[in-house]
Amino acid sequence: MVGTFNWGQILKTLYLFIIICGLVVGSVWPCSVSAHRPYAPELPIAVKTELIVTDTHHHTQFFRTMIRVTQKTETNFKIGFFPSDQDDAAGMLDFDFLGTISWSGVGQTAPTFHAKNLFIVSGVTLPIDVLPVQMIINAGTPLEYEFTQIAGGRKFFRRIQMTASPVSRDEARQVGWILCDDCFCDAVELQMIVVTDLQTGDLIVKQLWAADGCWWLYEQTPLRRSWRVQ
Repeated sequence: MVGTFNWGQILKTLYLFIIICGLVVGSVWPCSVSAHRPYAPELPIAVKTELIVTDTHHHTQFFRTMIRVTQKTETNFKIGFFPSDQDDAAGMLDFDFLGTISWSGVGQTAPTFHAKNLFIVSGVTLPIDVLPVQMIINAGTPLEYEFTQIAGGRKFFRRIQMTASPVSRDEARQVGWILCDDCFCDAVELQMIVVTDLQTGDLIVKQLWAADGCWWLYEQTPLRRSWRVQ
């Protein structure tokens, strides 16, 4: 006896299979490059950076950087940092679907702290530090990381803590963390993410985020302060 195909059931099963595959891929690689994925702007953005120069005069320098996606594939994407007066990128951040991040360009050096979705390089003038934003915000409690580092042939441990705390838009304006009226988001409440060295209590980096932002609104390290201006 020759069986007959139930094409309606087959098409329904295929449709469900496609949906499930989409959900699985999306959970591993969120939206490839989405407007709501941190550090993945759909459109170019601009940041203004104040660099504190430690010398006898203790003066400051300002420069502007354009940031945009320069490459996007199914497995990775790259973010280029372009000086405002140049066509060539000063450097690139490379993100892969496993959460690994690397930097190539100005000030290229081994990252000070490096883990999945975490990339901090102390001493670089460009604002290239990357934090696991959603993880920190969703945790509700401080997150701690421990890293093994080698200096002078000796191994030692460094521990950092990452916290998120709500900040109102008005407060952010008053203390100078945002410079715009709309600050590129509709959120009334923002989140300040702070990373500190647990051994010394010193600030490593802090970034001000809107809950659905693709880039921070303000960033500060011991070396620089940056504001999103476009």
